[in-house]
Amino acid sequence: MKKMIYSAKYFLKNFIYKDGWQEYLSVAATFWGIYSSIWAVTKVISETTGVACFEVMFESKHLMIAFVIFLYVIVSHRLDKSYSVLVSNNDLKVGLQVKKIEKIEADSYVIPTNTYFRTSTESDYISLQSVQGAIQEKIFKGKISVLDQLIRNSLDSQGIEYSETTDILGEVRKYPLGAVAKVDYEKKHYYFVAITDVNAYGKPVNQTKNNIDVAITALENNICTIGHYDRLCMPLLGTGKAAIGQVTKDDVFRRTIDLFVDSEKKISRELIIAINPDDYFENRINISACKKYIEYKSQFK
Repeated sequence: MKKMIYSAKYFLKNFIYKDGWQEYLSVAATFWGIYSSIWAVTKVISETTGVACFEVMFESKHLMIAFVIFLYVIVSHRLDKSYSVLVSNNDLKVGLQVKKIEKIEADSYVIPTNTYFRTSTESDYISLQSVQGAIQEKIFKGKISVLDQLIRNSLDSQGIEYSETTDILGEVRKYPLGAVAKVDYEKKHYYFVAITDVNAYGKPVNQTKNNIDVAITALENNICTIGHYDRLCMPLLGTGKAAIGQVTKDDVFRRTIDLFVDSEKKISRELIIAINPDDYFENRINISACKKYIEYKSQFK
């Protein structure tokens, strides 16, 4: 129901945007196609079998039927949002999907985290509404201790330096920004990237746009060193629960595309940038501009 309300809201709101008419033509065509098809079927049944109950029901309930079809059409148009293109002179496929990252099918996932690599959701230290919280809830529910050990093993195997400190949960290791823990679990790969420092209560501190550059560059190096060349899905780093105020979601989108497309290294076979549906519905990111940027980068690589 929430998605339906969001879709209707965004649909009506889009009337003020210059590209909105294309969406409405598509919606109108789909609506009329479904409505007229149902009407035609009831007429055929009535004329060929002599059973007129379906035609009578359609005529008596046509407004309700039209309303249901309308809701279905706008929801399907607004929620089924994906776009991808093959980069020119490269075998990298780049795209975006308007969907929660935990619902996107991929081989590997990028998960922004804190420099403590904490995983506890106690007292909302790690919010279940964040990318990390959502992935943990879906993949590692009831197995957080296993996840903690896998993260520790990865960081130790890379020899990443750390300092000992404490927070509200007790003693903890603090790693540098850009540290990446690669977790392999149930034939999937998860790159936990330290993108923000936090205080003793798990709240982000010392945030700058440099955090994003450091995290993205470190991710590239980590994947090329110990990672996998596969279908990689990642969110817009630094724009979620650890939002960095100095950058916009569109800025981060372009920075991410630039890194993967311009890199001389082969980072992934396919890159999927997950766009939070709430950001899409609330116009916190310009999807049309993002698509055009992908097209531009794919043509002029």
